[in-house]
Amino acid sequence: MVTRFLKESGIVQHIGKILAKLVDNEILSKLEARNLSYGERARLIQRDPVTCSQYFDQRFRALTKTWNSPHGPFQHHEKIHHYHRIEFQQRGSPHVHMLAWLKDAPTYDANDELSTIRVTEFIDSIISSSSNELHSDLKKLQTHQHSHTCKRGNQNTCRFKIPYFPMKTTQILKPLSDDYPEDHKNELRKKLKKIEDGKEDLASLEKNFEDFLSTLANPVKNVFSFQPSHRVKE
Repeated sequence: MVTRFLKESGIVQHIGKILAKLVDNEILSKLEARNLSYGERARLIQRDPVTCSQYFDQRFRALTKTWNSPHGPFQHHEKIHHYHRIEFQQRGSPHVHMLAWLKDAPTYDANDELSTIRVTEFIDSIISSSSNELHSDLKKLQTHQHSHTCKRGNQNTCRFKIPYFPMKTTQILKPLSDDYPEDHKNELRKKLKKIEDGKEDLASLEKNFEDFLSTLANPVKNVFSFQPSHRVKE
């Protein structure tokens, strides 16, 4: 069973200085390269897609060497197999989508509560959503910035649903049972709509999870404490 899905991108932030020198014979500082506009980045990539591809290939090969290290991204879980596909954007900017199979990774069983615990502990051991220990440059690379690709047609919200629905801890969400009352579902939809409407503004504030809930209003707390696998007694 597939263990991890990974995506490697962010090439322009790293190669901006190189492209500026090769294409325009201009020397940029790290800050100037990082603050290049979207249009300027696209222009540099389109002018020299070969250098972009070679640079990305070298970075990706270097990254793969860390996978089986006990101090690498998968820690003591040896990579058994992987499959990746490289795609190109902006007429030359590459990124990779990859599936990885890891040794001794737990398997999720919806009918086994212990498997839920094992899987969530495994996820927490190799993935973190905390940015407290990240360098500011890394934090920027891991933070979504809305662009014209987020909203297509008449959409007013991000099509990737970012910012994501907040959770205090790692959760495996299960669908509501077929016999869950429809009026209860409608009530949950109303609460979810309230959260969706407010999360964009709240995401920009420095708040912990409890402050986030308090800001939204007390009744909404029921959404976060709700157990999706709960069945209503007849």
